[in-house]
Amino acid sequence: MKALVWLSIVAAAAAGPAQVLAQAPGGGAPARQGPGGPGGGGVVSLLAQRPEALNLTPAQQEHARRLAAWLDSLNAPLQRQIQQATGGRAMRDMTPEERQAMMPTLMPLMQQLRANAQRAEDSLRIYLDAAQIAQLDSMRARMRRP
Repeated sequence: MKALVWLSIVAAAAAGPAQVLAQAPGGGAPARQGPGGPGGGGVVSLLAQRPEALNLTPAQQEHARRLAAWLDSLNAPLQRQIQQATGGRAMRDMTPEERQAMMPTLMPLMQQLRANAQRAEDSLRIYLDAAQIAQLDSMRARMRRP
């Protein structure tokens, strides 16, 4: 059971804020669809699509876009492996037993997605000023609240 909870947490963390804000303002189509579906890029994907969230400068926006593209290419093979392992089914559509059976396969992939997103975020943070970092940390804390 602990492993199942951990998988859910890692999956949510890998999706990050981009998953929360994947829908365009006012509803409608998703604002970003990376390889394998929305999200997967966390904060970097969010800021590449919504630079106004932190008032990014043009140089910061370009850096975020380049990191998001790099992250998409890095995560694409992992997302394909997850898609193949699940047969394209959403985890919420599986029984607890089916999810548990997939844990050995999915956990390393989900952990790698999260590590990739963290590397990209760490790289982006270098280009943010102190006020933007504080605002980003506050935004992340709000998104993690239940």
